[in-house]
Amino acid sequence: MASPRCPCHSSQPYETCCHPLHLGNPAKDAAQLMRSRYCAYALKNANYLRNTWHSSTRPHDLTEADLEGIKWLGLEVITANLEDADHATVTFKAKFRPQHKNNAQQKTQILHETSHFLFEAGYWFYVDGEMHS
Repeated sequence: MASPRCPCHSSQPYETCCHPLHLGNPAKDAAQLMRSRYCAYALKNANYLRNTWHSSTRPHDLTEADLEGIKWLGLEVITANLEDADHATVTFKAKFRPQHKNNAQQKTQILHETSHFLFEAGYWFYVDGEMHS
């Protein structure tokens, strides 16, 4: 039986794509970290999101319940730029649909963001992002 495709839409199986990062392996670059964070949002893996958020901007509390209410539908990485050895940006579009408790069908929306990443102690961390309209 084939392994399920990774939620980050890489066309690779989850077990060889984002799962090793979710287990604690370092991302090779900011784009890989960003894909694994998208996957964590899709899988509602709040611990991974907190662990990969830079300590200077990390939310105090982030739980699986905070991640409810959104169905993630697709990811498109537009650009990934290494600014210097310790700083990178990734611009992406992520499709999602709000999910309401009354099961009313909601319109698909797009999150368009340029995310900033910092390399520290052998790991890439998400710092913050700039939203695009």
